[in-house]
Amino acid sequence: MKKRILSTLLAGLLLAPAFVSCINDDSKEFGSVPMAQIQLQSELQEQYDKEKMETLSLTAPDITQAPLQKDVSYTWEIGGKVVSTDKKLDYVCEDSGTFPGRLTIKNADNTVYRQFTVKVHFPYEEGVYALATRDGKTVVTYVSERFKGEKVVYDAFGAENLEVSFPLGKEPTALYYLNTRRFTEGKVSKEASLFYIATKNPNKFYRVQADSMIVKKSFNEVSYGSPVTAVIDDWKADTEFQHGSGYVLIKQGNRIWAANYESQGIGNFGVGQEHLAGTEIDDKLLVTATQTLYNRDGVVVFDKKKGALFGFNDLRKFSYYNELGDYDYLGSFASGPGRWKVVSVFQKKDLSECKYYYFDPGANNKVDFTPALENVTIPGLKERPVLAVARNTEFLFYAVGKQIFAHYVPVAKFPEQNTPLLTLDKEGSIVSLTLSPDGYKLIVGMDTPGAEKPGSIFVYDISRIERPALLYKAENCTGSIKQVAYRPLD
Repeated sequence: MKKRILSTLLAGLLLAPAFVSCINDDSKEFGSVPMAQIQLQSELQEQYDKEKMETLSLTAPDITQAPLQKDVSYTWEIGGKVVSTDKKLDYVCEDSGTFPGRLTIKNADNTVYRQFTVKVHFPYEEGVYALATRDGKTVVTYVSERFKGEKVVYDAFGAENLEVSFPLGKEPTALYYLNTRRFTEGKVSKEASLFYIATKNPNKFYRVQADSMIVKKSFNEVSYGSPVTAVIDDWKADTEFQHGSGYVLIKQGNRIWAANYESQGIGNFGVGQEHLAGTEIDDKLLVTATQTLYNRDGVVVFDKKKGALFGFNDLRKFSYYNELGDYDYLGSFASGPGRWKVVSVFQKKDLSECKYYYFDPGANNKVDFTPALENVTIPGLKERPVLAVARNTEFLFYAVGKQIFAHYVPVAKFPEQNTPLLTLDKEGSIVSLTLSPDGYKLIVGMDTPGAEKPGSIFVYDISRIERPALLYKAENCTGSIKQVAYRPLD
């Protein structure tokens, strides 16, 4: 027995060197095997921007493999679908939108992934849209912000819609942009935004998908002999009428309608119609405001027939103010944080001074007009001005001729001298002003009589009010401008 155990131990000692030599051997039968590791020599971009129907051409980055060289495969995916298995990708961007992309490089031992984004731009995106007329025809001109005014589509509406099916009247009356993303409560809407376009002679009123400029709805049912002359403001409230959805208010003659972008419907606004009977509502304008403290929405109009301001809120409470005296109505705009009040501006007929009236749609559960404490002399007013439609700002921007002035509403004197904020270096007169929703951009529409295309667009950065800067322009790009609208990046 002792001899057998001794023999076994001796055999083990004799085999040990051979076993150790097997572990250190480079053979593939035992121990670790070298891996062909993939290393990229460059990287893909995080995002690729393309126009619709443009080809995205990419070549996979060169690689090294060490310590071995093995066969490599390539797989390109866009939008979750395999679109190529070659090293080079040629992909036609047929659909607009933002799509995830992935490149997979693989050999027998190793797999490497690289992710990227493909943004296929819509034909119409952020920028300025001008409603204009030329040679007896209404056009909607698009000036691209992404291309800094270098890309202009003269007649975007006509380019995307058959005139025989969706004609526009010869006289443009209203253009309004509505960003419906605000009403989707975090959900991405396929219809990210809408335009409302109104003309007369003949009376036409359309809802247009903003990304494509294709007509989504024709509101023939509102054409009861009088045209839509103003598509004025969006209205959103949790009331029995609105049901928490997004609406735009529409002025047609002396009636106010509400269009629901979700249901594609339109109906009588239902608030204040009996009070509006016999009035003559000014096109300049019907304006809404939201009193967030009291959760009230309100509307202000000017009755030219009675020379009176008329306001009502979503609780069907009404208020008139008709002690206006010898003044002409210039317009109204929502002002203050959250647009909690409406400021209505009047100019004395001799042009010497202006008056303000404040409208609060919900203070103490009632509507309320309050005149300014004193009349205000606004510098530069030598004729009837063009007002900017101001939001979320206490500045009133107005234009006379080719000069633009800024007036700080809470203070009677701004600027101290009769000094314009801007003077355009171009012959003509400013005919339309608007502000971006954040109040940091001022959009100017100017007409130069006698030019083949009289309408020009200018966009200024006014984030530093004392030092406005031109962002981009498109000169003589459209007809005689009725109204400019600004669409931000949404």
